Amino acid sequence: MKKTLALLTLLFLSSCSNDKTLYLKTENAEGLTLESYLSLNGFKIGTIDEIKINNEGALLIKSTLKNEINIPADSEFKIEESGLIGPKIIILKLGKSKKMISEKDTMRLQVKTKDSLIVDVKKLVKEYTDSDKNDSILKELKRLNQNLEKQQHNK
Repeated sequence: MKKTLALLTLLFLSSCSNDKTLYLKTENAEGLTLESYLSLNGFKIGTIDEIKINNEGALLIKSTLKNEINIPADSEFKIEESGLIGPKIIILKLGKSKKMISEKDTMRLQVKTKDSLIVDVKKLVKEYTDSDKNDSILKELKRLNQNLEKQQHNK
């Protein structure tokens, strides 16, 4: 009787967990490790527990999320850099669906393609080397130089 009661208590406590399991499926998990985590608006909301290859050759990532977070079924999961030093992380962008993700659901994990990384780099380079900005700086430098020359001639 005591063993049965102890077993029932253990089962009850394990079913009242504050966490839920979510699986993420992807073809490429490059950079993800067990130190990686799931993030929503900069806050850690889950951990990566396991990364394995399924029968279809895809990668299946087992994660544990805080149970109190309701995630719409049309939400997006993406791998991104966490900074210069840290591991890559999984960013959650919440969707708008009324249907929520359930315990042990499998969601698609999106990975940036190399093409999109090249586009991002090109945008950054353009932002910092924009010819209009460079032209305006050069014009201002020429104007300042002319003013200095005039002041030297007037002395």
